Amino acid sequence: NIDKFFSEFKDSIFIHPVRDVMGYIGSEKTRLARRFYGSRRYSYPRFPNIFVKYFKNYDLQAQIRAWNIAITRAVLLQEKYGIHDRFIIYSNEILLNNTEDTMKSLCQKIGITYQPTLLKPMIAGQPWGGNSHQGKQRGVNKKLTSYYHEVLTQEEIDTIEKATSSIRKHLSENKKTPLDLSELPRSVLCDYEYQKKYFDDSEKLALYSALL
Repeated sequence: NIDKFFSEFKDSIFIHPVRDVMGYIGSEKTRLARRFYGSRRYSYPRFPNIFVKYFKNYDLQAQIRAWNIAITRAVLLQEKYGIHDRFIIYSNEILLNNTEDTMKSLCQKIGITYQPTLLKPMIAGQPWGGNSHQGKQRGVNKKLTSYYHEVLTQEEIDTIEKATSSIRKHLSENKKTPLDLSELPRSVLCDYEYQKKYFDDSEKLALYSALL
């Protein structure tokens, strides 16, 4: 309930990331494959990506639908809160590939002074050491944008591209932060009219998300 968030935190800014569908599904497939094979989340030696790539016991269409619906929700949020006000959307891929300009733009929108330390991923004052999917990492790794090729088959990539090409094209052509999704044709969004109808009904939206 972002209305409640804004009302309780009067001077707050809500920052919403958007991730490319290929990276999102690649990450979800990796998580599901590890669970299927009984591997722990943080497993060493690392779970082989080749096992993930040819893992088929998951619903690809459900993953595509989840991403499409999330994009629709982001569009509805921008319709309500605007593009350049307290609700800000940024692209994860743009952050990775153009980190300095993205952070400077976010600082300007938030109203804080930009510092070079913002280019160094940190957790509780310590350098970020990586995550369960990618293992040990140092700093901002641009190669993570193409990681999905290691875990998705070409058939899966083609299926995802066919279902999301219009949205991905819009995202690839818009390099600025905040990211403006308002020009996306409503016809390419998933359940746009339905989500809009119940947008302010938190109970119905929660049920809708659970059934998804």
